[in-house]
Amino acid sequence: MKIGQVWQIGSGKGRKLFELYAKYGKAFIGPGHTGDLTEKEYEYLLKFIEEEGDSCSGLYDFANYVKEGDIIVSRGGRFRIAYIGVVINAYKYDPLFSHIDGWDLSHTIENVDWWKVKDSNSIIGDRVFNISRFSRSNILKDFVAKVSDDTIDSLNRYLNSDPNFEKVVPVSYHPPKSVALEDRYHLDQRMQEISIWQSTNHNGEESRKVLLVVPFLQRLGWSPLQMTFERQNIDILLYKDTEHRHPYIVVEVKSSGSGLEMDAMDQGKNYLQYLDEEERSEVGYVITTDGTRYVVSGEISDEHGFFDRASGIRSEVNFVEKILPPVR
Repeated sequence: MKIGQVWQIGSGKGRKLFELYAKYGKAFIGPGHTGDLTEKEYEYLLKFIEEEGDSCSGLYDFANYVKEGDIIVSRGGRFRIAYIGVVINAYKYDPLFSHIDGWDLSHTIENVDWWKVKDSNSIIGDRVFNISRFSRSNILKDFVAKVSDDTIDSLNRYLNSDPNFEKVVPVSYHPPKSVALEDRYHLDQRMQEISIWQSTNHNGEESRKVLLVVPFLQRLGWSPLQMTFERQNIDILLYKDTEHRHPYIVVEVKSSGSGLEMDAMDQGKNYLQYLDEEERSEVGYVITTDGTRYVVSGEISDEHGFFDRASGIRSEVNFVEKILPPVR
């Protein structure tokens, strides 16, 4: 098979989505709310482009022009190639990927063979990527001409034999199961209005913490007397007791639309080091949230759950049980 087009894909603003592309053997972009773009005309996308601008850039090419045998270059910024991928199966609209690090990325390239690039300079030198989300690219033109006779088999042999490239073995993606919670956890109309107002007018972490996160924690049964704020840089530290002797949950608050599963979760866990050893041993979970979405990660289970306040909170039952205040 001949090598097809070469494409470049970004990693998300402030994110490292290239690690997830490789982990799951796919490529994905959003916004997914446009729906399945299979056999859709470009005019179908125009209304979304007019309303949302750059957030829809590259979607039509992604869904209609990427073919088997194409190459996808996964950027690690403007100056580095993180991964090189060969397309095995092209576009598929897959709602399983509707919540990836806070984004709806349901538009996927279903199957991509990825190789991690150890030294990007040896491939592209000082050449620079454009900053589009997804587009055609000629950045690999010289590299492909040098290592291949213009066939995928030849390129695969080179990538597998050169120590600068490491083949990635993908794993399956298993999204969290969602169920509706009982009514007492649902937002009343006023709280939904505040959430929507915050999303459109003021996205700062501090205001979201005060207007959204703390009221929600109180709704779950947490007393303000069980909370400390900005202790050792921890946004909110929840305690089992009102004397603040037994810390239980670290809450890291992010601005609207921020990723919650990757860097934010690492940041929240990193703050544990500033607690003393005894306190650290009592912390059960780290929560990351932007006030409308929540992710929880335990030291052992590392489970994730999600709920969206704007549509009535949804989550895994076990997830919600974990963040309820302990019986005193």
